[in-house]
Amino acid sequence: MKKVIFIYFISLVGLYSQEKTDISISFNPIFEDSSILLDEVLYYNSDNDSLVIESLRFYISNIQLLQNNEVVYTINDGYYLLDLEYPESMNITLSIPNNLNYNRLSLGIGIDSTTNAKGVMGGALDPTKGMYWTWQSGYINFKLEGVSNKCATRKNRFQYHLGGYQSPFNLYQTVDLVLRNNNKNLVIDVDISELILDLDLENINQIMSPNTEALKLTKLLPQIFKIKN
Repeated sequence: MKKVIFIYFISLVGLYSQEKTDISISFNPIFEDSSILLDEVLYYNSDNDSLVIESLRFYISNIQLLQNNEVVYTINDGYYLLDLEYPESMNITLSIPNNLNYNRLSLGIGIDSTTNAKGVMGGALDPTKGMYWTWQSGYINFKLEGVSNKCATRKNRFQYHLGGYQSPFNLYQTVDLVLRNNNKNLVIDVDISELILDLDLENINQIMSPNTEALKLTKLLPQIFKIKN
């Protein structure tokens, strides 16, 4: 009888340990203090320069939850393509153990070299998503396109396609965010103005391959992701 009770108790413990809860991560693209709408005219700086964002797409991967400096949960094989044209894609829902304690969130911006080296994949990594260079092996980590009066290009267009995984232009980045303990409803602002204000739109208005300028711009990406709550 005691053996039966013990087995039943162990079963209950195992069942409890497998219980899951959801955590939501919402990405909110903003320009300074305002949410971004595609094709909307934005004005900035004292010269009243204008900007229209026509496309904003980026990969989030390798999501980890940490308690202080210890990784307590990793989302394996999680690759998410966020596309402002499809607002529902800006929200990620994760299923994690119910009793997990965490106070930090680590995110990969883009696709790491190990995954890139595997070649073409499916799902969010399908080349038909428009985030893969067929002429150069590798994924585009971050894509920003639009128009600005600062650009002396055809139709004043700018295009920044940031990617690459081979040295010296491995453009994969990570961002580490401090959370309230065990917060399950996360909102992350993505402040594009911090990129634009650092850009020389007049002279560098197109990046379409891994290079020195792409690396410089990519290193700014972690600072534009900020936890809101």
